[in-house]
Amino acid sequence: MALLLAGGVVDHTVPAAPAIPVVQQHRMLSADAVELAALALFAVPGAGVQFPAGALDTQDGGVWRRIQDVTVLNDPVRYPGSVTAASVDAGATWLTELLAARDPATTVSAINTGSFGGRVAAEALNRLAATGYDMSSVFGVFYGDSNSPGTGIFARYGPDEPTFGSDVLGGAIALPDGTYLRVNREYDPIAYFPRYLFNPMSWIQLAAGFVFEHSRLQDFDFEDPENVVTVDGNVVTVRVHSPVMPLLMPLKLLGVPTQFIDALQAILQPMVESTGMYETGRIQFLPSPQQAFAHLQNIAAGFARAGEILAGTAPTPEPPSAPPVVTAPDTTTEIIDAMEDRDAELNGITSKPQQQALAVASDDDESDSEERTFERAEFTDSVDDPDASTTPEPGPEVAETDPGPEPSEPADTAAPTSRDDDGADPE
Repeated sequence: MALLLAGGVVDHTVPAAPAIPVVQQHRMLSADAVELAALALFAVPGAGVQFPAGALDTQDGGVWRRIQDVTVLNDPVRYPGSVTAASVDAGATWLTELLAARDPATTVSAINTGSFGGRVAAEALNRLAATGYDMSSVFGVFYGDSNSPGTGIFARYGPDEPTFGSDVLGGAIALPDGTYLRVNREYDPIAYFPRYLFNPMSWIQLAAGFVFEHSRLQDFDFEDPENVVTVDGNVVTVRVHSPVMPLLMPLKLLGVPTQFIDALQAILQPMVESTGMYETGRIQFLPSPQQAFAHLQNIAAGFARAGEILAGTAPTPEPPSAPPVVTAPDTTTEIIDAMEDRDAELNGITSKPQQQALAVASDDDESDSEERTFERAEFTDSVDDPDASTTPEPGPEVAETDPGPEPSEPADTAAPTSRDDDGADPE
């Protein structure tokens, strides 16, 4: 069971009592830079997982490098990481303590988690909210979330039933106030746990989906028009499309022609979906006769489409409908953008351009970094215009040479340089 629910987020160990300068794996920055960042990230691993140092650099396209203050709950004493009720309680207690120690009036906190860690984080967030903590300063991203409502492994069991042989009671835990993004791959069996256990394809999909989908966190195509985006209050869920299903990944790796893989997928996809993985509700052994008949019709249609693909006569698929308009953050980048906006709201914008330039410059896309850094600096000029008008040069350069109003800004500007150099090439 621990293996089945393992995975989730990548690890990033942080010294318990850092000295000045603070060394956080692939980064080095001054204590002042950490204080000015005002963004804190807490990574909650899944079950039975130990993470390599610096792996956050590659998770989700490296977007998490924008946050420098990182804490990973990787102490097996405080959080055993086993699929037990005691481990859930221990991890939730520790995470609640860490979050409560950050003042929501000055610090914006985010949780990076997934798999079994999603259950731990959900429990901690509810405990934190119960204390009266200002949850508008709390954000979270859940990858391959076992706590997905309706379809996740915990949602397949009732609140008085043990989940899949463990002593953790079932039922998905609703998330409290805050801003949350759930990112689940299309065939992830932990986020979309098969509903019908007597269907042999359920067990085949469990194995293949866990190996090829669940722990694949390197990158996500949030622009894929075949993604399914749903909004439930303050939680946005993105079901990320997988062009090749897990059962056929070995053939793709062996170089089998795409046409043959597409034909097989036309047959296998309705078979996999007949497991009830996208249906909400508790575990059952078999579908109803009406559901079974609908599944058989879909499988028959899949065989017909496979023949058309092999014969080269398959009609061109219709383009997907326009995605829904989502005003809440529906990508990881937008979550971090929202965190920075909240930081600016809490702490003002005097030192914001330096922080933004630092955070965005660590991303891989240099052209985008330059554009966004310029926008932030231009915004600051308009705010600091009275000071800028008394000096011969406007913008961030004035702030660097002005010894009076902002004595902390040169230190904040100097720190990013050393960190940026490290962050650009963590190896």
